[in-house]
Amino acid sequence: MYAVSGRGVLATQPEEEDTDPQRHEITPGDFVFVPAWTEHQMLNESEDEVVWLVVRSGPYPTVVNLTEWGGPEVKPVKAKR
Repeated sequence: MYAVSGRGVLATQPEEEDTDPQRHEITPGDFVFVPAWTEHQMLNESEDEVVWLVVRSGPYPTVVNLTEWGGPEVKPVKAKR
């Protein structure tokens, strides 16, 4: 990821259960590498706009939304007919 503008926070997977995620402040011009399968979340905790450029590699992007850190995968809700 590349921080284009604004200030944000990258929260990464806690090292141990029952601990808070690690927090890394991201400022304009910063590059961030997140290893594959590392749970992470980009946060904007201000009222200012934040712009990140995200580049993923591989044959297709893999995004898995989780219910919580280390939690089960969010299952899509099927629309009723």
